[in-house]
Amino acid sequence: MSVSRSALPVVELLRTTTNRKVIDFMVDQDPDDGFRRTEIMDTVNLSRESLSRAIGTHEGWGPLYLFGIVDVPNPEASMPRVHRCESEVMAFLEANESYDFGQWFELSTRQKLTEFFLQRADPDTEYTRYKIVNESDSSYPGVDNNLDDYVDANILTRHEADEDARADEYFRLNDDSDVLNALYVLNDLLYETYEQRADS
Repeated sequence: MSVSRSALPVVELLRTTTNRKVIDFMVDQDPDDGFRRTEIMDTVNLSRESLSRAIGTHEGWGPLYLFGIVDVPNPEASMPRVHRCESEVMAFLEANESYDFGQWFELSTRQKLTEFFLQRADPDTEYTRYKIVNESDSSYPGVDNNLDDYVDANILTRHEADEDARADEYFRLNDDSDVLNALYVLNDLLYETYEQRADS
């Protein structure tokens, strides 16, 4: 697996159900406790194939290893154990568990919107629904079904438009949003962790 400098690691990590489920499981574990892959599969209801891709092996690690979610201390053993990684990423995820980062990546529309708000949206720009649909490459129904959640989380602020405006309301990115800023920090930690672990 490789991560482009133009890609967002937080999207790469959280866009799959498998990764989100394993993160939710691992964040509550003690790093000293090891688990067989079958134990993780049965506990979080995953297929062997999806878990194998997500963790990988010493011949080609997957995103859960490269982004510092899991460690496999003895990868060449006949039944290698999987541990919670003692990484800054996991410490950050545990400390900020209440933000439920995975919710912003559960659906393809949310992935597109979250990536847009993190990477390209400008806090000084007024965004109509039409502009958000176009600039995030999303559908109107998808945007309509999700915008309220971004407003409720204070990632966006909602504003009434002037009487002569084409739209009734517009939205601004809130660069003071705790959730948004936590996602920025997590993204940076993921990239740093990836660079360290991919080279080791």
